[in-house]
Amino acid sequence: MKTKVLFILTILFVLTSSCAKEIRRCKLAKAEKELIPYELGQIVNFTDRDGQVIELTVTSSKTVWHKETKGTFRNDYFSNEEKVTILKSENNNIDIKLEIYNQICNPYDYDLNIEDYGSLYIWLELYGSRLYSIIKTDTKGNILPTTIHDSMEFNNKVYYDVVEKSGSEYTHDVYLDTVWQLFYNKTHGILQINKEGENLLTIDN
Repeated sequence: MKTKVLFILTILFVLTSSCAKEIRRCKLAKAEKELIPYELGQIVNFTDRDGQVIELTVTSSKTVWHKETKGTFRNDYFSNEEKVTILKSENNNIDIKLEIYNQICNPYDYDLNIEDYGSLYIWLELYGSRLYSIIKTDTKGNILPTTIHDSMEFNNKVYYDVVEKSGSEYTHDVYLDTVWQLFYNKTHGILQINKEGENLLTIDN
């Protein structure tokens, strides 16, 4: 009896899986990809909280297709193109991941009839903290409404169109009410990171 039940369940699984279909395919626009300005092998200099210059190397930068399933039996799915870039310090105590994709291909938001927009996620692991922030964009590479400074100075150099975003700290599956700030622009990427009023990283190129 058990064998017969398992056989029937297996057949049902095969039939429902074979009927899976792609609901939507979201390809990143060139302007969206350019929101992450780092190139593979690039070295980016920052000053740390002690005023020392440290080097972060772009160890990975690639565009991949990711599938998100929707539905219990049919396994219908969304195909989402993502750009993922990773920067690391030589001793691996600083790890930065930048990831951009189209939010409209998120199955959890699909039924909300939201407009087509992208999300640039920035994850940072440094000095024992795991921080993250999200910058919303449109498909033309424009930053959606947030705090944008016409110009700001970092390490005696002026940068333009600087995005200022707050973020959250994530540790042990808990989101903490940590006050931290990210300063970013399209041309140079991360310009500065502050946490609880303390400067953690500032661009030094």
